[in-house]
Amino acid sequence: MVNDKYKNDFWTQIPGLKFPGMRSYQVTVAVIFGLIGFFVNFLDIEFLKTGDFKISILPGVFFPLIIALAWGWRYGLLCALAGGCQTMWWLWYGDGWGIFYAVPIFTLWIVWHGWWADRRSDSSPWYMTSFAVEIPFRIVCELGFLMLFPWLLSLNPPPWDSLLLQDHVSSAWLRTVGIKHTVTAYLFLMVAYVLLSLGSVRHFFGLSSRRAQADTMVIYITAMLFGLVLWILDVLTNYFFFPNTGQTFWGLAVHGASPKELFFRSFYVIAALLVGIVLDRFNRNRVRLQERLDHQNRVLAAIRNVNQLIVGEKDSDRLLNKACALLVETRGFYNAWIALTVDGRPKEPFYHVGFNGEFIPMAERLLAGDIPACAKAVHRSGNVQVKENPLHHCKGCPLSDSYIVRAGLCVGLNYADRNFGWLSLSCPSEFAHDAEEHDLIKEVAGDIAFALWSIENDNQRKTVERRYADVLAVSVDAVVATDMDDRITVFNPSAEKMFNCQAQEALGSPITRFCPEDCLAEREQMMRRLHETGEVASYESERLTADGQRIWVEFSKSISRDDLGHPQGINSILRDISERKKMEQEAFRLQKQMQQAQKMESIGSLAGGIAHDFNNILFPIVGFSQMLMEDFSEDSTAYQHAREILTAAGRATELVKQILSFSRQSEDKNIPVRFQSIVKEVLKLCRSTIPSNITIHQEINSQCGYITANPTQLHQILMNLMTNAYHAIAPDHGEISLRLCEKEFCREDIPAFSLEPGRYVMLSVSDTGEGIAPDIIDKIFDPYFTTKEKGKGTGLGLSVVHGIINTYGGEIKVYSEIGQGTTFNVYLPLKEKAVEPPTAQKTKINPTGTEHILLVDDEKPIVQMEKTIIERLGYQVTSRTGSIEALELFKAKDGAFDLVITDMTMPNMTGDQLAKELLAVNPDIPIIIVTGFSERINKDTIETLGIKGVLMKPVVISDMALEIRRVLDERQGIA
Repeated sequence: MVNDKYKNDFWTQIPGLKFPGMRSYQVTVAVIFGLIGFFVNFLDIEFLKTGDFKISILPGVFFPLIIALAWGWRYGLLCALAGGCQTMWWLWYGDGWGIFYAVPIFTLWIVWHGWWADRRSDSSPWYMTSFAVEIPFRIVCELGFLMLFPWLLSLNPPPWDSLLLQDHVSSAWLRTVGIKHTVTAYLFLMVAYVLLSLGSVRHFFGLSSRRAQADTMVIYITAMLFGLVLWILDVLTNYFFFPNTGQTFWGLAVHGASPKELFFRSFYVIAALLVGIVLDRFNRNRVRLQERLDHQNRVLAAIRNVNQLIVGEKDSDRLLNKACALLVETRGFYNAWIALTVDGRPKEPFYHVGFNGEFIPMAERLLAGDIPACAKAVHRSGNVQVKENPLHHCKGCPLSDSYIVRAGLCVGLNYADRNFGWLSLSCPSEFAHDAEEHDLIKEVAGDIAFALWSIENDNQRKTVERRYADVLAVSVDAVVATDMDDRITVFNPSAEKMFNCQAQEALGSPITRFCPEDCLAEREQMMRRLHETGEVASYESERLTADGQRIWVEFSKSISRDDLGHPQGINSILRDISERKKMEQEAFRLQKQMQQAQKMESIGSLAGGIAHDFNNILFPIVGFSQMLMEDFSEDSTAYQHAREILTAAGRATELVKQILSFSRQSEDKNIPVRFQSIVKEVLKLCRSTIPSNITIHQEINSQCGYITANPTQLHQILMNLMTNAYHAIAPDHGEISLRLCEKEFCREDIPAFSLEPGRYVMLSVSDTGEGIAPDIIDKIFDPYFTTKEKGKGTGLGLSVVHGIINTYGGEIKVYSEIGQGTTFNVYLPLKEKAVEPPTAQKTKINPTGTEHILLVDDEKPIVQMEKTIIERLGYQVTSRTGSIEALELFKAKDGAFDLVITDMTMPNMTGDQLAKELLAVNPDIPIIIVTGFSERINKDTIETLGIKGVLMKPVVISDMALEIRRVLDERQGIA
């Protein structure tokens, strides 16, 4: 009822007070109280008396009851036994039958309430109070009394009426006795409750003071006084308003009062005490709630202070020492200590407050690896562990003496699925199992664990920063980190150099300051990919330096995350690849040039094939027309027709030469050349390709001198300029003007040019197109710069022209206005001395001969025509249309032939291969190669193979006659 968990050892549990004789004291008090009860029972207080029955109250049973409620059932039973023998004798003497029923019931009653008192505390629920546990006991014992008492009475009738038997026991008397038992029991329980609530009584029994102990004394004294006042008022009422003759006030109040009056007056006192009990209960609950509120406020204050400490303290040792001190200083807890662990073992130092130097034994045990049971339980369950009485539950713990009359609490320091150690506290016992208390303790433990985690991460971060600071400082690559809002947090020296911006200026600013506006959309797309995949590698884009320059950057990005996987920022490694980009562009330009060269080479090969086939066609035309002219007189119509045929064939031959020249199949060497001849050839070619709606004007000075150049390159210069002029006009109507003249520069004219003083040939190409814009006119000679649509030009034309002209020591100038057209002026230096072209020697009579010639060609018309021409020259001719057949014939008739004339391009075996085989058979045989075009035949090849002559198709009769006679004469040794 009013007992607590520590009453049996109270004196030994008070710090600083040792009372080893407490048990002897309790035994002595229990025996004395039993003897007092023995004598009190002889007062023989009658509850009810009739002619046949007497019902008495035994007040002595109160003394074992109060002992049992104060110290438990063992001492209560001892007290009952100390006065029990006398009581049994009195019952035997007075009633005769009581020893068989009253003594066992009385003993069980004492044990029952003492057993519950051992398990009761101030915070026990209502159903554990003495008043509540009395109900089931009273029901059982009273039912037994009604059933067993008549039978017991028949066995042992009372001494005052030996004739009284079972059938003569009044049921009303039995009910009265049952009521007396119940009333007496609750009366004794109420008195005991009141007495054990008083501070002096609790001190006598060695019990700890209750909450609001002074208030309890005031409440019960007031209740008693109020009951006595009611008693006195009732007496005064009878004395003044209902007087009896001869009665005094005191006689009316005590001695002369009737049983009815005494009952009601006693009821006043009892009712006042009951009201006092209720008020005391309410007051104690109020005080308990207030203490709980104060305690929680102190705990909250401690948590607040610890949180403030966590914000400002970055040293873990100071943090934990101050946290323990704050938990105790707020008086929320009596003492506190923290132990950290590494791999499950405690580590020094240990942090503690409130132990007055008594923590050393615990520290020694912790260092030995002996972990307290409460800490082990915390590690297993993860919940707050409660020890209501550490002195009993934690035997052998060095700190158990520091937890006297207090409860021990232990909680783990856990954060982010990690255990840092544990926190142990002591608090008032009544709060030990409070759920809010546990929540507050877990909150402060979680805050401390978070602080340890934060300090550890911060230390690791600082360690990493120190470890890699030098690496970042000497890193060739730029390292830039940003937060999730794109604010720069890291900017290493290489980044400063790359972006021409100091770290102090960059830190905290948005990273987009270095991104050009035209790259923002591209960056957003890249950032989306970064957030989807977590990283982006080898990404190339343009960026801006602080002074506005654009640079090419290759970078890799990744997202940094915390231990919980939440994004914290973005790390970037950047490398300046501007030089590499320039090299790639140059490589691209060279690749394009190579592709253009390969394309031109392919075109040249195609043109060569076309020239070969076309020459094969022209060869018979030229040959047969010449033979017709020989067969007819110059005045005949047939001669005139044959001459026209030969003239047309000549023009076709010149066209083939132009095709070969355009495709760069002519020899790549500089020779004295008149530019006007090249201009005329190009104009013929352009006229056949440029639409007739574009007019071409020409002004060519035929007296222009010689320049030293490659005819093919001159051809290329003019073709590029004419093509550009056409493209500037097309598809509209317009005009192209071409002018060629000589121009002389003196020193006064030189500042406008980069030329040396002297005479130059000037080529001017003008068009009536849209003109060139001023912002791009300086870029037109750059490689790959073009204003044409994608796929319609490479931008190499003017660059190649510019390079060729510079190679010759000349210069090109451009003049243009929007809407007025464009003019290109090319200046090439003239040779100082005039060069006369060699005059062709004309042979009036074709030389003849009688030698035997083997003629080989895969084209039958050509074989027939060549055979006819050679036979007209007097030679004996054997012809074959297959190289294999010709070789077999030569081997069969070795020595029968004086000369072999073979075509170059034939199936199965080409002309040079056939020549090699023929010379293997007869090294002295002279061989002439006839070809329309072949890359396989040149001067070096001829000398290497031993070939004596080459004839280019279409061959005229005179050239063939001269070459045949020359080769045969050389073989015969004729000069």
